[in-house]
Amino acid sequence: MGLLHTYNSDNRVVYNDKVVTYSKQRIYGTWTYRPVINVEQTYYWVWEYHRYCSKSYMYVGMDLATA
Repeated sequence: MGLLHTYNSDNRVVYNDKVVTYSKQRIYGTWTYRPVINVEQTYYWVWEYHRYCSKSYMYVGMDLATA
């Protein structure tokens, strides 16, 4: 078998499958808004959420021009 001239799922090698992590942090400040007419709400801290997702893979067996 010679070197491949394409890359697709046939020559993909997965190192780490999908890894999902989360973080949560309290942020301090002043936020004011009006949810209803003539009613004002003020918040002095809020939650900040983050979702991180990663996956590692490589393609193998390709010729130099394809790589």
